Amino acid sequence: MAEYDSIIIGGGHNGLTCGAYLAKQGLRVLVLERREVAGGCCTTEAMPENPGFFVNRGGVDHQHMCSGPVPKELELEKHGLEYLWHEPLWFFPYDDGASWLVWRDVERTCEELAKFAPQEVENYRRWHEFWEHALHLLEAFDVGPPPTMADMLAVTETAEMQELYRALVTPPVVFIDRFFTDDRLKGAMAWWAVQTGTPPTRPGSTLAMGLQSGSHLSGGARPKGGSGALCRALASIIEGAGGTVALNSHVSKVHVANGRATGVTTQDGETFEAGKHVISAIDAKRLFLELMDESDVPSGLLQRVRQVSTTSASLFKVDLALSERPVFERYGGLPEQTLASPIIAPSLSYVMDGWIDIESGRPSREPGLWCACCTALDPSLAPEGKHTLWLSQFAPFHLGEGRSWDGIREETADRAIETFARYAPNVKSAVLGRLITSPLDWRRLTDNTNGCAWHVDMEMHQAWGFRPLPELSQYRTPIPNLYLTGSGSHPGGGITGLPGRNAALEILKDMGQGTPKKGLTGLVREWMGLYRSFRRFRKMTG
Repeated sequence: MAEYDSIIIGGGHNGLTCGAYLAKQGLRVLVLERREVAGGCCTTEAMPENPGFFVNRGGVDHQHMCSGPVPKELELEKHGLEYLWHEPLWFFPYDDGASWLVWRDVERTCEELAKFAPQEVENYRRWHEFWEHALHLLEAFDVGPPPTMADMLAVTETAEMQELYRALVTPPVVFIDRFFTDDRLKGAMAWWAVQTGTPPTRPGSTLAMGLQSGSHLSGGARPKGGSGALCRALASIIEGAGGTVALNSHVSKVHVANGRATGVTTQDGETFEAGKHVISAIDAKRLFLELMDESDVPSGLLQRVRQVSTTSASLFKVDLALSERPVFERYGGLPEQTLASPIIAPSLSYVMDGWIDIESGRPSREPGLWCACCTALDPSLAPEGKHTLWLSQFAPFHLGEGRSWDGIREETADRAIETFARYAPNVKSAVLGRLITSPLDWRRLTDNTNGCAWHVDMEMHQAWGFRPLPELSQYRTPIPNLYLTGSGSHPGGGITGLPGRNAALEILKDMGQGTPKKGLTGLVREWMGLYRSFRRFRKMTG
């Protein structure tokens, strides 16, 4: 029986981040990953039938990681991680021939906007000002254990917090109408709203619309060599400190003795003893309902965990190997249009119609697409002169009318390619091969419930001190030595590393190796440092 200080279940980027922080403090860490490659939804893999082509199976753009504390604190550049920054950030082509390049600089973005919607320029400046201040307020809560709603109200002026909460619980389509009149701009903003895997009519997903403004603040970057380079750097830290990242190691049971978590067993029957901690980087539902004996879980918690929501839409992806770079000829064919991430969301009605299909249990007949030609920025991902294209859309995990994903995956990929080709026609004849990842494939690859990249739904009722449940929101569980991290914990999904970082710092605090936990008084002092920003926010939204 092998013994480690800390055993981490799941080698996604948050599990690896947590392990890297612990390893740097001298703990012997074991990360157990069920797949043959670490990274979860943050991997770069070879296309099986197209030698020399490498694709990002999950996330591409890393602006939240780059703007956060993880790369600097872990000194990831010393472990081979190099970020390639790109301008512009986003490219929105529209059906009437207009298009919009979004740059990091807000004024340059407004100049682009003035070419086709001059009446919206001042509205966009107001929109960005709103989100700049709102994100400033909320990001302070991301780099540590989440506050409860009661705490947030207690340490701030009630009127300001009520105004912010009013915005966050307003349905996205209603919030958009407060700023814009042009249906093309409304479509772009609604596209950001649905990044929680929920329709733009549902209250509670408005916060996701701050993604574009957030990229103005952080810039846009991708790791050289693909997203998997981040996970390789994190694994390097763990292994360099004497730890292990074990692949093809699917945990089947968490052991509890004398009320404390003591180790795990894999599906192959190998048992590992944890001297100090077992840390789950998979979601709480799988941990408590599938890996643990019911008798080991405190009374009442199992029913609460069963109520955690995992019903949001999943993702359908197709990665293409191309003989040439996509060209948006109708829109001027500018190289910077593929250097950015193109977004196919040409109108609000287009986005809305796509979600009517999704909620009816079928793929969108006209899908909204997040796209990336990663080789435009990083030629190392394909043979010389060749390119890759990453197309991602939301889709239901559960299909209606008796259909299966294995039965419709090819036609759904065809539709995604046809949709993109309406804007960049040369792509259709340039396809050399493709790699499809349906929602069912995501489930098979990651074991995530319903193939959900966020582990559990990203909505207000499961945010901050509610994620995934109030009693599990501080990365600790009622079982001593058993901790949570991963996208199912605060602050949620996306490539940030923050759930892994925050959990590691709380674990180290419990060991007496970090700053003591702050009580409410300490939190008051910290949060009241935001007082000036709250005043500006109230004036702006009053």
